[in-house]
Amino acid sequence: MTRRRWWAHPPSYGQWVVAVGAALLLVVAGWYFHSQYEQQTRLVAQQYSAALEVAYRSTVNMYRLDVATRVDAQIVRPEVTTIMRRAADADEMERRRLRGDLFRIMRPIFVEMRRRGARQLYFHEPDGVVFLRMHRPERAGDSQMEFRHSIRVANTELQPVTGFEGGSHYPSFRHVFPLLEGGEHLGSVDLSLSFEQIHEVLTDLVPASEFAFLLRPEVSRDLVFTEMRPQFIESPLHGGFFQEHPTISRITREFQSSPTATALAVALRERGRVHSRMSHGESFAVPLRHAGRGYVVSFHAIQDTADRHAAYVVGFNDAPVIARLHDRFLIQFLLVAVSLVLTAMATWWLLRHRLMLVGERARLEAITQSMGEGLYVLDRDGCVSYVNQAATQSLGYAGRELEGRAIHDLIHCHHGEREQPLAQCPELTWTIGRGMTYEGEETFIDRDGTAFPVRVHCEPLLEAGQIIGAVTAFRDITERKRREAELQRLATTDPLTGLYNRRRFYADLERELARCQRAEEGGAALLMVDIDHFKHFNDAHGHAAGDAVLCHLADLFRHALRRIDAAGRLGGEEFAVLLPETDRDGAERLAKRLCALCRERPAEREGRRLPFTISVGVTVLRAADSSPDAPMARADAALYKAKAGGRDRVAV
Repeated sequence: MTRRRWWAHPPSYGQWVVAVGAALLLVVAGWYFHSQYEQQTRLVAQQYSAALEVAYRSTVNMYRLDVATRVDAQIVRPEVTTIMRRAADADEMERRRLRGDLFRIMRPIFVEMRRRGARQLYFHEPDGVVFLRMHRPERAGDSQMEFRHSIRVANTELQPVTGFEGGSHYPSFRHVFPLLEGGEHLGSVDLSLSFEQIHEVLTDLVPASEFAFLLRPEVSRDLVFTEMRPQFIESPLHGGFFQEHPTISRITREFQSSPTATALAVALRERGRVHSRMSHGESFAVPLRHAGRGYVVSFHAIQDTADRHAAYVVGFNDAPVIARLHDRFLIQFLLVAVSLVLTAMATWWLLRHRLMLVGERARLEAITQSMGEGLYVLDRDGCVSYVNQAATQSLGYAGRELEGRAIHDLIHCHHGEREQPLAQCPELTWTIGRGMTYEGEETFIDRDGTAFPVRVHCEPLLEAGQIIGAVTAFRDITERKRREAELQRLATTDPLTGLYNRRRFYADLERELARCQRAEEGGAALLMVDIDHFKHFNDAHGHAAGDAVLCHLADLFRHALRRIDAAGRLGGEEFAVLLPETDRDGAERLAKRLCALCRERPAEREGRRLPFTISVGVTVLRAADSSPDAPMARADAALYKAKAGGRDRVAV
């Protein structure tokens, strides 16, 4: 008979788990390295975004200071303020003449400003009406107060306003200054710069980048005069933004986008996250790879003078570090993947040899779990390493709550002491400490704190000849103990009254006599008690009534005696009471009290009072007494004396 080759055996469940687990680990490793790559590239992108923000703010602030200087030096001159003052009260013909004068005065200055990058120069009257457009002098008289926030602030609050803003001709970087002379408000002057100037400086500050200027429609196409709308086309980055037409705009013509920047814009347009962030006016940066190279596209959001999102400065940055990070994490992932595959193959082979051991362990587990006795396994330190179902049911714990915990501190209660030192625990000292078998009765504590007796059998657990722990099997013997206690009670208790019977009373009397013979102090007394005329009582009232009197007398004993005292029924109506640590006078006082209680508290049965009395003989235990019979004889003689004296009395 030939043996089947290893490849003829179908893979086991465990081997499939290894294969699937390895695949999942590959996925997790890929996710981890990808997330690390994303995190690192985000940090790189943030650096480029911060650089763009710093460069942009520096450029804007530089031009703000330059324009403010030019306005003060070249525009706000006496001849200009004189014309603006006279225009306020002039008729239309006079206003045209004054407008021409102002145009001729400012034309050389405006030409120089255009050469330096200025796009527009406006003069407004105090109510926001355009007095002169230097780039379109034929168009005047329209009010810009409603749609130009900067004009409204400069002419109402008399404060200079600087920032980006749309307009009827072009959206520009506006610098609006109120015209004041001697405290009189004459209007405002508006000098606008194009993005071309900002672009030039940004290129100098960040030379390895390309820049684009994207505009929201409400500040560009939707705001300008109708004839100016063809200057704007939809941005390839986002359909909700516009840029100046490359064949019309002088600005865009100076800085044509490279094919790479155009390809990056098209790629980003397909990303929903980029689309969403642009729509919400966020500043952000996106790392990406294109044609094997790394890039970062930075988006710097621009607010207009009314603090509304109006445009984006977009920087296309060559970032070789992105490609290097990609290659580094790819290599790391490949190394991890190879390691995982090799480990999975080794584990695949080891599992075939482990299956037999697992099967044996499963069979052993089934046997121990089906046992009626509780079983647990301890390690060398006395902590639970295994517990079967019967043990958890007896102790009230779940298996996971017991595993790893010290069994001695948790459930052991030796000789009624919960806090017994570990060194005195026979299960641990005998079995784990000495390697010996231990068997005996112990007390365990369940989860609710209830103690219950058990029979335990402990064996040392050996491995290579060394003790590595112990195995303990136990059985709850509560029911057996209950039956034993019941048998003991029946053997030592009078069934009618519940007091000790003669045998138990004599045993207690013998122990007390031995104590008195050993001790120099603390004697004891003995009472013999008999119900007077009990035979006649039974004949007159019946045995049931007699039994009621006997039980009532037993209850009076329980009420009057101390916890250390013992009362027993010796037979018929004859009782005896043992009083430890009591002298003759104390015993006599108690005997008289018992007589009084019987007179004052008659028995009752079926609503009928059953009066009775008792006679009591009193004696004390003596060191010379050789046996319990001696004090019993003296107490009996005293009882006879009490009866002879008329009953219902005490004799000593």
